[in-house]
Amino acid sequence: MSKKLRAMLGTLETEAKAMEEGLRFAWDRGFRIATFEGDSLLVHQALTGSAIPPASISNIISGVLIQASQFDECVFSFTRRTGNKVAHALAQYARHLSDSSIWLEEYPSFIENLVSQDVLFLSSS
Repeated sequence: MSKKLRAMLGTLETEAKAMEEGLRFAWDRGFRIATFEGDSLLVHQALTGSAIPPASISNIISGVLIQASQFDECVFSFTRRTGNKVAHALAQYARHLSDSSIWLEEYPSFIENLVSQDVLFLSSS
């Protein structure tokens, strides 16, 4: 999913909102077991309870944790930004959308090479 956010947010707030949107998307599609990956260490630490969130994202984090508690299993994963090229490409794509684009059981052609690279990287690890 790529979605344009309608608010002027900083990087940290955008990462927290993206997590919130991801949980909502998964729940609405019927997923009850899910792993949510992000590349903001501070957001990850706030979600896993290893850091107190800054005031600018504390309400978003509280909402995400409430949503997460409804899942049968909900894991928050952190990956460095350099290892998250697909997510970066989807975020850049969202900048040009008027609302959102959703792909299920497929992925957009503009990230095909990135997905292939990730699959090769994971299979060689």
